[in-house]
Amino acid sequence: MSFTTAHQARIVAPQFGESERTRFFVGTSSVFVGRGRSSVGNRGANIGQETDSGDTYALEGEADNSLLLLDFDEEARRVTTLTFGHPRPVRHVSPAPDKSDLVLTTHDAGASLWLLDAASAAAFADNHDLNSNDNDSCAAGNLAELLRINQHSSPEANTNNNNNNNNNNNNITRSLSRVVWDPLAGARSPSARVLALSSVAVSLHILDRALSNAETISSFSPNYSPDASTINNSIKSIICAEWNPHSVDQFCITKGPDLFFYDLRSSNQIISIIPNAHDHCVRDIDYNPNKPYCLVSAGNDGKLRIWDARNSSEPTACLLKDLSHSANNDPSAAVSSHNHSHWVWSVNYNRFHDQLILSAGSDCQVNLHNIVSVSSTPYGLIRSLDDGLDRDDDGDDDYSDLRVGNDDALINKKIKTTDELIATYREFEDSVYSVAWSSADPWIFAAVSFDGRVNINIVPRD
Repeated sequence: MSFTTAHQARIVAPQFGESERTRFFVGTSSVFVGRGRSSVGNRGANIGQETDSGDTYALEGEADNSLLLLDFDEEARRVTTLTFGHPRPVRHVSPAPDKSDLVLTTHDAGASLWLLDAASAAAFADNHDLNSNDNDSCAAGNLAELLRINQHSSPEANTNNNNNNNNNNNNITRSLSRVVWDPLAGARSPSARVLALSSVAVSLHILDRALSNAETISSFSPNYSPDASTINNSIKSIICAEWNPHSVDQFCITKGPDLFFYDLRSSNQIISIIPNAHDHCVRDIDYNPNKPYCLVSAGNDGKLRIWDARNSSEPTACLLKDLSHSANNDPSAAVSSHNHSHWVWSVNYNRFHDQLILSAGSDCQVNLHNIVSVSSTPYGLIRSLDDGLDRDDDGDDDYSDLRVGNDDALINKKIKTTDELIATYREFEDSVYSVAWSSADPWIFAAVSFDGRVNINIVPRD
């Protein structure tokens, strides 16, 4: 199922608070006043400059962007859209982990927590039932800004070695790239927390119960560059961070090619480092939702790598093997996949079946991987044409025979037992910046490319 936004887009995220319907947020990121699209040759135009197509690059906040809520009906193969006007280009979307009407967006003026209009959301649900024959039907909604997290400020570096005065009060404003909810703390709990990222620092904020203020608790600026002289400055920025879903107060930050693991309860805070996790900078990470200490990273080298954080003290000792197992069969080795020919922008674990991993990159494709060897289920599980989603003929779940060591179950259920690339989706014509699994259905996922194309797919049954 394909859907195209009116403007360019870089982010898709599931509506976590919705457990009954498959819904995704998509944020547009146009910097135009006009149609909002450009050719590759015009992306470097100046603000206010007219492009060859007649559009004009917008001044800050002028472009007519939007936050879209897409509802996908698998049976009807229909997408219903609820559109919320957004005042600025959307860089990142972070829905609340437990509330369907709260969402954080990151933009050029910081980050905003929005409350979705209840009346619009209710009408949206009714519209889904009333317009069963109306494909791609749409409605408009309103956003109410509850609070804003400001951009970071950092001291300006003094490059004049002859200047010995102490006037170092000049600060540089650092735009936020994303804000990440703590998944273990509810949005309206007393301890709701978020991490706000810029290129130089990550700040920790606690939201009050009224959701009207975000108090800054601390700031983190990881630094580990033994080979700094050989690393390009453009890839030494902080790009992403993720909370550990298995342990409160722990999270991981990426800077350049390195992974930094933090524990707020530790006096040193940084508890371990994986240096040079990728040959170039790390673009995205995601923790395994079902297996502690395990996370996957994606980088500019076109690779995916799965790490055990407990072995991070000796990263060079981790052997690598590709999905065909041709390089190495050591079960304790980290797993490396090289199925992309360019940068990998996004990687995402399936929250229900963690052997399923999605990746998307600048090669205009999305890959669906089945990584069984390091998943929480010994033999993995992919549904087949002969089986239901989670139940077998005797009414038990599909894992029951595997727990008692019944090897015949592997044949009868057609369960995949080797690491493999399940499918590659090449329907895109531009870089794919984001992929996301549905929070309501474990077999549905969405991806968005820079030209605004959103594809919603279903995991193949065979």
